[in-house]
Amino acid sequence: MNYTRISESIQAELTFLSELSELTDDERFRQSIAEVIYSLNDLSDTLTLQRRYLKPRFDAE
Repeated sequence: MNYTRISESIQAELTFLSELSELTDDERFRQSIAEVIYSLNDLSDTLTLQRRYLKPRFDAE
């Protein structure tokens, strides 16, 4: 699994969504974007943990 590529894609999406939320005055839309950003941050954290804890196991094989 290419963690770096996935992480870079998530970061690009986070940047895009943050910029998009600044362009709208619709509070419900902003809230929806905030929820997606929160979920992507969770996903990013999960990938970071997987990379940290699974990599040593694969390196040992």
